[in-house]
Amino acid sequence: MIMDLYVLNSDFKRLDIISYAESVIWTKRYFSVGDFEIVLPASRYLLQLFQSSEERYVMRPGDPVGMIVEKVQLTTDEENGDKIIISGSTYQGFLKRRIVWGQKILKGTLLDCILLGLVVDNAIDDSTIEGRKIEYLAIRPNIVAEWEGDNPDIEKQVTDDLLSDAVTTICTAFGLGWEIYFEGGKLLFNLYKGKDRSYGQNMLPIVLFSPEYGNFLSGTYTFDKTNYKNVAMVAGEGEGASRKMAAVGNASGRSRYEVFVDQSSLSSNDGEISDIDYMIQLRTAGEEKLAEYGTSETYESTVDPEGNYQYGIDYNLGDIVEVENEYGLTSRVRITEVIESEDENGYTCIPKFENVEG
Repeated sequence: MIMDLYVLNSDFKRLDIISYAESVIWTKRYFSVGDFEIVLPASRYLLQLFQSSEERYVMRPGDPVGMIVEKVQLTTDEENGDKIIISGSTYQGFLKRRIVWGQKILKGTLLDCILLGLVVDNAIDDSTIEGRKIEYLAIRPNIVAEWEGDNPDIEKQVTDDLLSDAVTTICTAFGLGWEIYFEGGKLLFNLYKGKDRSYGQNMLPIVLFSPEYGNFLSGTYTFDKTNYKNVAMVAGEGEGASRKMAAVGNASGRSRYEVFVDQSSLSSNDGEISDIDYMIQLRTAGEEKLAEYGTSETYESTVDPEGNYQYGIDYNLGDIVEVENEYGLTSRVRITEVIESEDENGYTCIPKFENVEG
């Protein structure tokens, strides 16, 4: 039997419970916005329910991370029956509705720059520009006080980026996950770090996915350096010989892969930002760009949902675990995405693993 689904109105009040979906795909991501797709038998009632001028959300029992309905599609098929397909993004998608308004200098601790410099300034506090506040959105209480991870000082300039992209860029660079969930009548923005369940620690039970243990049913391993770069020339403000430049990376010979990074949008505000601070911001931009051009080593696998490890109990999104396959490939990896799907053939869970350095 496919999971029940709650349909909510724009005030997050329950309108209906759907227990007759034909298929559900529910995807969460550690660094970025997740998404979903639900296939339903077509009816006038469902079309009116989801096609309302008022926004609709979908949640699962026991899961505070809900989904925003962004697309409703009606398909007609004489042989297989008419279907309504609804899709959209996780609550993280609310941050796709805001940009980083104008130039923003982020300087301070990592958490303060994300929470206050980005999210509060652009989606919660509308004292400067009326109408920018996203209703119900708040920062999870005590997030800084309870933080157990690193919280280094950073310096970065952001101008006009999508707010969701700006948060994703910083979180990816520092290995942080982010989410928005509904609890206590509020949409709570949260930062978190996955737990280390690999051989590299001795505090938690090891989680090992392997055919030998029968929990690794099928999968794809990919090593990709197609777009690899390790040296960046970062160009900031100015023109010609007077343009401000910074170099990041020091590889040489055939091991050197170069890329040009245009950061002309970074401004020193006519000297308001010192040359030293401006060069730090250029180098930060170059480091972030090189991170996008790194080698990629990924595993995508279908794991046995009834095996020795249960998603949500023994491991979670963002956790670091061990994987090995029958060809001797072993890696310490982070779970960066989990696709849960359910249809007439049953439930499947497909984690995506990305290699973790060190």
